[in-house]
Amino acid sequence: MSSFNNIREVLSDVEDVNLYNYDETNIHDDPGVKKVVVPCRAKRVERVQNHSRTSMSLMVCESANGDLLPPMVVYKAQNLYENWKIGGPAETVYASSSSGWFDMNLFEEWFFHILLPHIERTRAPNAATIVVGDNPASHFSPNVIAACKEKQMYMTPFPANATHLMQPLDVAVFGPMKRKWRGDS
Repeated sequence: MSSFNNIREVLSDVEDVNLYNYDETNIHDDPGVKKVVVPCRAKRVERVQNHSRTSMSLMVCESANGDLLPPMVVYKAQNLYENWKIGGPAETVYASSSSGWFDMNLFEEWFFHILLPHIERTRAPNAATIVVGDNPASHFSPNVIAACKEKQMYMTPFPANATHLMQPLDVAVFGPMKRKWRGDS
């Protein structure tokens, strides 16, 4: 309980416009739905798929006052093709990686091309900024840490193995979105 009291004390002087939450999630083109429609007397059911089971990662960030920053999309691919960038939200940053997940370089690209410019445009001079998110070591490069110190930004992680309960974007956005995509609700 004391760690929650500590965070309450730190957050008491931070305006909602300067409190951010970021999260990364992976999306597949196959929602994994188990229900199928077949003729009523069918003895054998086959699943026909018209897709390749591709995936992509999304980095989403929002401030406590409701400002939604442009997302970053990372495709699982060796190359990033121009037609993959068509039709997305304005100012979205696109990239690719062999795993389809964010690594240190891609997190750094998100940080310096999306998060930091937004913070510098919107916060008052000398106002502290807190950015809360998951804590993969791959997210924190020396460049990101140095920029946070210089810009009075505090990156703080959620406790390990608790993000599914405490991560606002997981609980309120990605969880319901994925349940709907799978047809669970």
